[in-house]
Amino acid sequence: MSQQEFEQQDQQAMQLANRESQKKSVADAAKEFRDVRAMEMQRRILWTAIQVLICILVAALFVAALMDTSTVVFLANVGVLVCGMVAAVKIDRAIRRWKKEGRV
Repeated sequence: MSQQEFEQQDQQAMQLANRESQKKSVADAAKEFRDVRAMEMQRRILWTAIQVLICILVAALFVAALMDTSTVVFLANVGVLVCGMVAAVKIDRAIRRWKKEGRV
């Protein structure tokens, strides 16, 4: 075999090896992407479950507090205060988002 034939065979072998490594790297990247998405989904599910449990706990506390009539006024005041704070946070986030998008 001549030197040119050896080089041609080497080049073909290199191309085949590169093709195989590209296939593997694409498959690895796809698997990593799926793993990241799965972890993100698990975190969202966990966070949602925590929020639901907190809501159930707060509702139970409100029901327990309603058993005592003197706490009703206190609960109403706390409820108004919490609603005001949540509204302020929502407005602040909306304005920041609008500024980032260039609307304001």
